[in-house]
Amino acid sequence: MADHDDDAELRERFEKLKQRDAQIAPSFQRLMRAAEAPHKKRSRWAWAAVSFAASVLVLFGLAISVMPRRSPSPMRPRAKLPLDFLLQMPSAEATQSAFAMPRSVGKSFLE
Repeated sequence: MADHDDDAELRERFEKLKQRDAQIAPSFQRLMRAAEAPHKKRSRWAWAAVSFAASVLVLFGLAISVMPRRSPSPMRPRAKLPLDFLLQMPSAEATQSAFAMPRSVGKSFLE
């Protein structure tokens, strides 16, 4: 018996919610009319702003493409950086003598 009363109470509450939603929500016919109505054209200001921005971009691109390019000077001195000494390679003599093995060690190792 208690289950039947709970069901009736739930039905009543859902009916109240349904009525409240029906008051707030727009009707289906109104939504369909709005969807089928012709849309407003964009305003002249929007088209003017878009065309102005496009023309500015085109003019900027033309200005960059017309500007003369400077060629790098071949006689330009290279700046000496603080860590350039790390890039300097020892001469070939130093590397060959530093890592050279005596002939006797090399022969015994290879045999």
